[in-house]
Amino acid sequence: MFMDYKEALNKALLLCASKELSTFKVRRKLSNWDVDDETAEKIINVLTKNKFLDDERFAVTYASSKFRLEKWGKNKIEYKLSYFYKITPDIIDTALRKILDDEYEESCEKLLRDKLNRAKDTATFRKKDFYKRRLYLTNHAYSKGFDYDLIKRILSKREFIADLNS
Repeated sequence: MFMDYKEALNKALLLCASKELSTFKVRRKLSNWDVDDETAEKIINVLTKNKFLDDERFAVTYASSKFRLEKWGKNKIEYKLSYFYKITPDIIDTALRKILDDEYEESCEKLLRDKLNRAKDTATFRKKDFYKRRLYLTNHAYSKGFDYDLIKRILSKREFIADLNS
């Protein structure tokens, strides 16, 4: 079913008013509604001009929520913003700079500590040697998108080494 300009604009306004969206996702929605490309561009321009659509605001919100709620690292956030939402690298950099370094390191350390505390009680973890335990934690934090150098630095702390040995 073909959707005319006014109907598509109203539907897009409602959608953008309810949650933050990227330009790419709105363009895809418009395409799914069978809105032609020229009309879709007009709608996107109206949404952008009236501040209903802002990729930077979307990226900052997305990065902040994924970091705080999902405990994702910067690498995973960057990948998702780039690949799934087609956000430009400069906007991604702006969004990631909003995550404070101290908070980022604390989050990674807490993630590793929580994983270690949960794994300590399992028989398979206790059977593993120090290096396999360390690798297990490293893989977990790395899969969440944290930097390898940060993970390595945290796992090299005395209290982590003691816990991994016990």
